[in-house]
Amino acid sequence: MTSPRKQKTRTALLEAGSKMFWKYGIRKVTVEDICKEAGVSKMTFYRFYENKIILAEKLLTEIYESALQDYNKIMQSEIPFPEKIRQTILLKHQGTLDVSDEFLDDVYRGDEPSLMGLIEKYSEISKNTIREDFAKAQKEGWIKKELKIDFLMYMMDSIGERMFDEKLKAMFDDSHDMLMELTTFFFYGMGTSDNTLTK
Repeated sequence: MTSPRKQKTRTALLEAGSKMFWKYGIRKVTVEDICKEAGVSKMTFYRFYENKIILAEKLLTEIYESALQDYNKIMQSEIPFPEKIRQTILLKHQGTLDVSDEFLDDVYRGDEPSLMGLIEKYSEISKNTIREDFAKAQKEGWIKKELKIDFLMYMMDSIGERMFDEKLKAMFDDSHDMLMELTTFFFYGMGTSDNTLTK
């Protein structure tokens, strides 16, 4: 059983890591930076984590798991599909407010094998979940019946690729605004004329 003192230190390291990584990215942040922010020694850090990448993996896993739980809670609720989409977009908005371009680049365009594997794992889980929800919404008449679910999934992937389009990024103040615009454009452009996703 973890002692209160150890749990307090672990929490301090996680909070410091998230603050530093979110602001400066993973590559630029050192173990020393995290220790200074957390108010602990390097020796203490290495008692909990082998290196900063392991800490980043822990943080990303918590983020992905929390996001999936929140998403599933929305989709399983007894509210109309348009409201589910609105809440999903709001969820994405809240989850990306404090994330820097450096962090996004390090996570999605970096070459760290363990982080790449983690992203692939949760991307696959997310895609399968969304595919099922799209298929259900289509049966209920919220999504045009002539649209192929595979096409929608492909277009969602293309949105992810656009995140690193320098020409597109230049149109927005930051990556958060661009991501929200892409997400809103995608979701609110697939409703039927009789059962539109917009209210």
